[in-house]
Amino acid sequence: MKVVSITGYSGSGKTTFIRKVSSKIENQKVGVIKHLHEFETKNKDTGKILDGESDVVVAATDRKTFRIKESESSQGVIEDALDELEGEVDIVLLEGFKKSKYPKIVIGDIEESEIEGDILLRFSEISELENKDINKVIEEIENLPHSRVSISSMVNNIRSNDNFEEVGAIGTFTGVVRGQTNGKEVTHLHFEKYEGAFEKEITKIEEELKNRKGIVDARIHHKDGKLGVGEDIVYIVVAASHREQLFPSLKDGIELVKKKAPIWKKEVTTDNEEWVHDRMKK
Repeated sequence: MKVVSITGYSGSGKTTFIRKVSSKIENQKVGVIKHLHEFETKNKDTGKILDGESDVVVAATDRKTFRIKESESSQGVIEDALDELEGEVDIVLLEGFKKSKYPKIVIGDIEESEIEGDILLRFSEISELENKDINKVIEEIENLPHSRVSISSMVNNIRSNDNFEEVGAIGTFTGVVRGQTNGKEVTHLHFEKYEGAFEKEITKIEEELKNRKGIVDARIHHKDGKLGVGEDIVYIVVAASHREQLFPSLKDGIELVKKKAPIWKKEVTTDNEEWVHDRMKK
């Protein structure tokens, strides 16, 4: 799933821009996440419900529903919303969210210092947007790598395998950031890949697994950058004819990643930080 943020000051035309781009994208499903400001619900029944003890509230009109759920951070809100769209769309356009980690298309004179993430394109006036500009935007989006990979999207890709009728079992492994290590409290991990070499090694490991008897497909995805406690680190999905063939390959998959893949991990605790080389461990 590819994710792009359309950002600019209020009134810059972000919504119009999104409508124009969405209408021109063909053969791909597009989802939109709109940045809504706080509801004006003080002293009203809606406000009482939203401020109550419920973890999730669904607001319903005669024709639409809205799922309302709190997250611990603004980044968490975006990720929760993306989870809702996972598997349903190919491209997600974020309306606003200038501090998100996702690449940006900027409208108007918003300062770069107010934006996080890479800027793909910038337009001064939405009214001046021509068809050639829309086509350029779509080209930029389609050339992006997939911004967000999940277990569900990996499983969906495996289900599209031409030989999927041979599959009798799918197994998944998810590695997460542990909050404790050697009695110390972990604040976060930071991963750095040896770009190019890392992707080649992952492909080799996937091929090694797929060449085993009874293994129909295998996919591996490892995140990089800063990851907080509880966040996912690595996904491995294996499809096999039988469970007896599945589980050994799923276990070997993570062991091969740790042993062979050129990626380095910095472990940050409350009182120290150090690079931990998992590939050197036995």
